[in-house]
Order: sequence, then structure tokens, then C-alpha cells
Amino acid sequence: MNKIYNFFKNELDRRKKERLKFFVFKARDYQKKIIDTFKSGLYNFFIICWARRLGKDLLAFSLACEECLNKANTVVYYMFPTMKQGKMMILDGFTNERKRIIEEVIDKECLLLPEKSGKLYHSDNSLRFKNGSIIYFVDAQNADTKIGGNLDILIISEMATIKNRDILLYLIPSVMNVNGKIILVSTPRFLSYFNELLEDVKNIKLWFKSILNALDKEAVDEKGNPVWSDEKLEKAKQLMSESKFRQDYLCDTDVANENAIYAASLLKAEWIKNLDISNKKLYVSEDLGINDSTALVFTIDNTIIHHYAATDKATIHYIEYIKAFMKEHNIKDVEIILPHDARNRQDAIDYLTSRREAYNKHFRDVRVLRAYEVNKTIEITRHSIEQHKIKFLDCASVREMVRLMKAYEWKIDNSTGENLRVPVHGRGLAASNTCDAVEYYCMRMFLDIYEKNMKDLDWGSYED
Repeated sequence: MNKIYNFFKNELDRRKKERLKFFVFKARDYQKKIIDTFKSGLYNFFIICWARRLGKDLLAFSLACEECLNKANTVVYYMFPTMKQGKMMILDGFTNERKRIIEEVIDKECLLLPEKSGKLYHSDNSLRFKNGSIIYFVDAQNADTKIGGNLDILIISEMATIKNRDILLYLIPSVMNVNGKIILVSTPRFLSYFNELLEDVKNIKLWFKSILNALDKEAVDEKGNPVWSDEKLEKAKQLMSESKFRQDYLCDTDVANENAIYAASLLKAEWIKNLDISNKKLYVSEDLGINDSTALVFTIDNTIIHHYAATDKATIHYIEYIKAFMKEHNIKDVEIILPHDARNRQDAIDYLTSRREAYNKHFRDVRVLRAYEVNKTIEITRHSIEQHKIKFLDCASVREMVRLMKAYEWKIDNSTGENLRVPVHGRGLAASNTCDAVEYYCMRMFLDIYEKNMKDLDWGSYED
């Protein structure tokens, strides 16, 4: 019996070695850690958040190829935001040494090659192995067309840039049905689904997560040299915004996207640890929503101390909220700052009235601003944040407010990629409402001094 067992065991080992002779990928040490974890079977779901050029896609591709060689008839979906990216990065991609990416991982002798095309992949953008295994390279568009059949491995590259989060949810059943594996690969992107999964502490037992930035000591090549030298990093930093650099090279999940209106300004913001607010004058600036949110920003001593926003509430709700806040913190003096349209917005409190009249009925000091040009309000608010004219109290409410501000972005033309220099205004609890409320305070407090300084600058006698 032992002889029969040993015979079959040796034969299986021989066949495995025969198959794996086609696997030629040479992993770096930090890549080997992921490979070992993948083979251990302890996790089926992986999130790989590495800096640019550390080989995260090459690693994911190698895991797929080795699985295809080991198990006949393995089916893999390798998904990219667009098919063009998939071709550039893998199918038609080359290494720094001008070697095909595919042949950096496997010997083409294991592939079932298409006839006459001279390519390693087929017209349907698939890699087909002689043992029946297939890697399909697909785009992330039209999620419903990707459903059907079982998937042994699902890889999603540049996951943070894929706007349709349903693409993963639609394909999970195809993976779960055969106890398959999911690998998400990307650099971070603020408020993306990838970031959400990466930062979620509740799923830590389900997902294996690896974060490796360009400065990590582990990020070295085969010779032990840093993949990103100080010189290379400095050049990269000079070629892009600080937000983009911190995302792509430092794997910073909290920094705003480069299109965020207040991205650069908030990096320079001043945070206050403690502030005594009792018996001090309170300013409450509001953006009055209809279908979207009404946002309230509470400021004392030019420091934002609190933020509140809600939807589908009557004006009296916000009036009572302000009163309750003042009572709780022993504040007697308050100025309400309303936008120019408060004169026209109507609300049924006791009777049909304007928002301005509603607030005047409950507060002595109500100021309605005039209308300002959008880019001017943004410029003055940026200046106020960067020059620390307005500060932020380090508390949960204000931290969440700043997180909303980071999501306030310029509108981008989808066809050309051009920045239209028009802010995106959303629905519900939108970033635009909160940012508008912050802007109203800055216009109320700093507009006059800003315009005076600009006028003095024009005449050559600027003094701050």
C-alpha cells in the first residue's frame, strides 16, 4: 500500500514541478510575504495598497498565473478601470529592461497562443493556458455584463479609481460559489470604496491588508537598494501636487484628492487642542438647503468649534439646535450669518415667512450677506485657512466637517478631463453645503481686510 501511495505522490510532485518550471517570476522580499500568505489559505480576500512602481500589479498577476499553472481549468477575472489600462500594464506592457510583462512571470511555452497574431493573448483579451486555465482581462464598465459563471480569482486593479462600487458586489457570488479569492490592488483615493475597505477595522479578520509606501524600509529591490531613492522621490514631488504625492507615494488615505478645492489649504490648517468658549461671542454661519442639507458652522475666536448638518428639517429645528448649544455651553451672545437668499427662502414656522424673518424672530443679531462671486469666496476662504486667520478645534465634530470639506471638488469634464473651475454641488449631506457655511463666515470676517490688502498691494504699499 505504501508503495502505491508513494508512487502516486511522487508522480503528482513530478507533474507539479513540471508545471511550475514555466513559472519564472522572481519576487522581491516584500512580495514574498504576500505570496506566502496567499498560499497559506488563511485568507481569501486581499487588499494591497502600495506606492507606485513597487510591483503590486505584477505581484497580483503572478499569483493568478501560479494558480492557473497549479490547477487546471482555473478561471480568473483581471479587471481594470478601462481595457486600455489593462493592455498597457499587462497584456502589452514591458519591464524597465524591455522584457514583456507576461514573460517576466511565465514562460510562453505554457500558453495556448493565438494563430498568426504574434501576440501572447487572444482577441478577447484572454491569456489561455494549455491546461485549460484562463485569465480574462476586462474593464470595470457595465457591471451587469460581467455576471455569470464561477471565478476562482477576481483581481481588481486601481480599485480606488473605479467609480462603480457595484462591480465588486456583483461578482462576489461568482467567487464565493467556488471558495475563490479576491485581490484588490491600488494606491489610495480619498472617499473611494477601496479606502473604505482599507480603513474598516471591522473587516480585519476577513481581509488581509498590506500597506507599503515609498519610504518603508521593506521597499527595496533584489539588491537591497530602495526602489524609490530620495532623489527620485524629490523629482516626483516636484512634478505633482502635494495631495497627489501623498496619495501615490506615501499611501496617505486621509489626504484630499488633487481636484479638491480646499486640498492644499487644509494641509496647512491650524488645529487647536483646547478652547474656553463659555461667555464668549458665538458666530453661527449657515447654508440653507432645500432638497440638500442645511449646514451650521459654529465659530468662536475665529476657531470653528462645532458643525451640524441635517436634511428635511424645518427652520425651527435649526433655531432650536442653536439655542440648545448656547444653553449647554453658557453662551449668551450670538450672531447668525445667513446667505443672500435667506431673504427669499420661505419656511412655514408659525406662518409663511422668509428664513431671515424667522431667525430675526428668535435672535437679536442676524446678518444676511450679499451675493459674492464663487471664486472670490473660495480664494478668501483658502487664504483664511492657510494664514491661520481661521482655525479648527480638534474634536470629532470638526474633524468630520473637515473630512466633508476634503470631498468638495471642482467639476471635471468627463470627455476632455478639463477642470471646469465650477464646484460640484451634491444632494443630501453634501460637502458643498458645509463648505458654503465656512465660506460665509470667512466673507463676513475677512473680506474687508482682504480687499484692503489687495488694494494696498496694487498701489505698492501692502502691509499685513
